[in-house]
Amino acid sequence: MLVVLKPEVKARAFRLWLSGLTYRLINEKTGVSLGAMNELVNEARKKAPDIDDLRQLNVTLQKSGVALVDAIRACSVVSQLDELGVGINELSEYVELSKKLAAVQGVGAAELVESAIRLSKLEKETGKPYHEVVREFEDKQARVHILDSKVKELDSQRVKIQGELSQAKEKLSKTLEELKHAISTKERLQRLGLEKTAALAEFIEDYQLLGFDAQEVQKLAEWRKSLAETGIDPDGLESFIKRKGTFEKQLQEVEAELTQGKARLKILATMERETQDIQRIRYLMDMKKAFACGYCGSQFFHELRRFEVSQCLATGQPIIIPCQKCGAPNTYNPHEVLARLGFEVLS
Repeated sequence: MLVVLKPEVKARAFRLWLSGLTYRLINEKTGVSLGAMNELVNEARKKAPDIDDLRQLNVTLQKSGVALVDAIRACSVVSQLDELGVGINELSEYVELSKKLAAVQGVGAAELVESAIRLSKLEKETGKPYHEVVREFEDKQARVHILDSKVKELDSQRVKIQGELSQAKEKLSKTLEELKHAISTKERLQRLGLEKTAALAEFIEDYQLLGFDAQEVQKLAEWRKSLAETGIDPDGLESFIKRKGTFEKQLQEVEAELTQGKARLKILATMERETQDIQRIRYLMDMKKAFACGYCGSQFFHELRRFEVSQCLATGQPIIIPCQKCGAPNTYNPHEVLARLGFEVLS
């Protein structure tokens, strides 16, 4: 009866046996008894009769230093060489041939082999030989070149047509404007009526004989209107010019009057400024001056009189002004008082 072992212990013991270890060494590493190990291997041999060959192969690979993955890859290569009819002994000759061909083409051997593999895949995918694939590619490339030339030609024609279309739109816009103007003129003439239209045509012919065009006639009408608005009769312009004199003479008279007016304004401005200064001085002379009391510190106003200032200046005595709040007599230097008054006048 097979001893019940944990799955991880069973897997480890079996891997150790495949790697070539004896039952005794496996017992030392995992604790699995010799009998249990014997039953485990016998069970594996029933499921896979060639398990001993696999164990022997694994041992051989370990001795030679080759991994199992590398061995599988080598088997795949050998299988493919067999399909191509190439023996292992002939493989070195094919390698040397690849190196020589790569040297002739100026590329590496690996690149040459890779290109050959790609070529083989291409032929396998298309189901055609390489030269047919290349010929079809060249044909398609030539057709693409022709189509590209046609596209460029069509693009050039498109640009040309767009230019012509733009010019046609400009001409159409101009024609529409002229048509609108003609329709508007026709409507105006219809509103004027037959008699007024005939009179208008006669009027235009007369002015054209005199060398005027429509714009000049319009300017002349505006000029007559502006003269009428200024009070001048356009039909009596000649008599007005004779009565008023030439324009240059009138301009000189206006300039002379303007010069005289400027001179008068200058004199009036000077007189007005002097009058303002005099009024300002008079106002300051009559104004009550503010004084500070040296005893109580309050501010009070006192109207200075010329006689008291003149008397103090003549005698050299100070001006005595009693405080209106505490009544204490305050003395002030008349020169300082006059200097303050002068500064106020100058300001």
